[in-house]
Amino acid sequence: MRNYPNINVIAVKDGYFTIQGGKQVMEGFLRQFPAGQIDIVRSDYSDMTMGALESIRAAGRTELLGFILSKGGHIDAIEAIISGYIAVETQIPPYFGQLAIQSVFDYLAGKPVPARQEIPFRVFESNNPDEARSYLNQIRAVGMEF
Repeated sequence: MRNYPNINVIAVKDGYFTIQGGKQVMEGFLRQFPAGQIDIVRSDYSDMTMGALESIRAAGRTELLGFILSKGGHIDAIEAIISGYIAVETQIPPYFGQLAIQSVFDYLAGKPVPARQEIPFRVFESNNPDEARSYLNQIRAVGMEF
């Protein structure tokens, strides 16, 4: 944020990584900050994001639709990218699982395992809904959902 001094964080509150928590936090923010005072909503987990989105839509605060940033990569959030309700959704899971298991096997086999490993992640953006749609089709075709 230091590279963007004109961006001000006006409120932060924990939604406890749940839909209900995200909903309650966003309801409070919507009461506290009238239309025009919130430019972007950022959430640390898809469940909280979906709760916040539910509150935003229920309150009729359409100025915030498409200005939500999230991470977690749950299917509902990726679908919200396709619908244009969320601007950006990042996804790390389930990609860390394969890396973790391979590291365990390497360690048990006596192979060196780096102490620090970068986890690949995906970024879905509302300006590229086809990529999100393609990803959902791909994982659903093999019976996966997150």
